[in-house]
Amino acid sequence: MSADCIEPQPGDSPGFGNALVANDKFLAIGDTQANRIVVYRHTSQRQWARVRTIALPPNPPIANPSSRAGYIVTHKLAIAGDKLVIGKVVAIMRPEAQEAASFPYQPPAERGRTYVGGTAYFGGLAFVGAVYRTSVAANSPLERIDRPKDKELAGFSVAADGGKIAFSVATYDRQSPGYVTVISGDRRYSLAASGEIAMKKNLLVAGSTTGDRQGKLAVFNLADATPSPFTVAIPIPVREIALADKYIVVAEQLRVNQFSRQNPNMTMFPKTLFVNIADLSITSIGGFGNISTYGNKLARSYPNTADGEAYGKIELFNLGTMPPKSLGLRNASVLRSFLTKNYLFTVENQNSGDAICIASSSE
Repeated sequence: MSADCIEPQPGDSPGFGNALVANDKFLAIGDTQANRIVVYRHTSQRQWARVRTIALPPNPPIANPSSRAGYIVTHKLAIAGDKLVIGKVVAIMRPEAQEAASFPYQPPAERGRTYVGGTAYFGGLAFVGAVYRTSVAANSPLERIDRPKDKELAGFSVAADGGKIAFSVATYDRQSPGYVTVISGDRRYSLAASGEIAMKKNLLVAGSTTGDRQGKLAVFNLADATPSPFTVAIPIPVREIALADKYIVVAEQLRVNQFSRQNPNMTMFPKTLFVNIADLSITSIGGFGNISTYGNKLARSYPNTADGEAYGKIELFNLGTMPPKSLGLRNASVLRSFLTKNYLFTVENQNSGDAICIASSSE
C-alpha cells in the first residue's frame, strides 16, 4: 500500500485530521483546533488541490480560562455528491455556573462514565453540539440543520447518501434515549433509534451500547413511508458502524478505562462484527479500530497506543465471503482512514505532524 501524502500547511493546527471524509472527487478534513473544515478537490492533473476552507461558528466561551485545560472538540463528516454534512461537538469538564448556559447537555455520570448516544466518555463532561450542511466546493453559506430542544445534543454522528441526510440526537431521558433525524428533499422526520449511524441508499442503521459488553442495532428501510426498526442484539458495545454491500460492519467500543487491569468490564479481546444484511447472521474477527467500507471492501486502522504496547496498522479486507479475506496490511500509526472506489485515505502520525496519505484502493 504505497501512498502519496498531503502535508499540513502553515495555519493548520495540530487538530488537522481529526475527521476525514471523501469521495473520488472531494476530500474534506476536520481541523478542530483551528475550528474549520479544509476541502481538497481532485484536479484534472490527478493532484489534490486545496479549494475551500469552511470556518465553523466559534466555540462557546470559557468563563475562567485559567482554570481550564481546554475543550474537547470532535468533528463528524459525511459527503454525498457535492453536499457536505458537518457534525461538531464541544465538551468540557464540569462547567462553572456562568458557563452552564453554553453547555446545556450535562447528563449524569454512571459508573464514572457519561453516555452520549450509546458511546462512553469520561464522567463529568458537559456538551454542546450542532449539525451543518453546505456545498463541499462552492463558497455557499453554512446552514445549521439540527433543531435542538432542551437537554438534547446533535452532531456526534452524521450520515449522507444520495439526496438523504441523517444525524443522531441524544437526550437525557433514559426512557427515550434519543432519535435519528432524516432529511430527504423537503421532508424531515424522526426515527426511534439512537447512537452511531450509517446510511447507504435506503438502508439506515443506528447502533448503541446497552451494557458494558453488549449493544444493539436498529435497522430501517427508508423506502417505507413510515420506517420502523428491526432490532438486532449484538455481543459487543458499539464504537462505529459502516455499511458494505452485504454486511453491516460494527467496530467494538473499548472502555474508557480499558488499560486498568482491575477493571472487570475491560474488553480483553476486541472484535469487529459483521451482520449479514440478508439474514442478520453474525460473524466476527479479532481486532478493532476505525472502519470504513466501499462495496465489499473494508479498511480498518488504528494508531500506536500511548503506552507503546501496541503498534498501529492499516488493514484491507474483502467481505465477499466470511470470514473476510485479508487484502493486505501495512504497519503505521494510522489515526483514521476512509475508503472510496479508487482511493484509501489515511491520517498518519509523521515527524512533521499528521499527514493525509492517499493510496490506490486496489492495492
